[in-house]
Amino acid sequence: MEGRDDGTGRAAAGGRRCERSGRPGRGASDWLRHLVVPLVGALVTIAVIVEAAGAAQVVGVVWLGVGLIVLSVQWGRRGTPA
Repeated sequence: MEGRDDGTGRAAAGGRRCERSGRPGRGASDWLRHLVVPLVGALVTIAVIVEAAGAAQVVGVVWLGVGLIVLSVQWGRRGTPA
């Protein structure tokens, strides 16, 4: 079975493409990679922070806040062309 040429000299594996990047979509694996795994990571981080001692909780919350700031900056740059 031959794939279609996607304009880059490579054969596209399906026909479904990401609207933003133009790369081939992956369906269910995208949900797992972009939603489920980060949510599990956040839940584990929150559980560890809740069970930690006082000073460690402060450090954990600060670290979580820094991570959320980095995420928001990266998310904001997604729509701007490089």
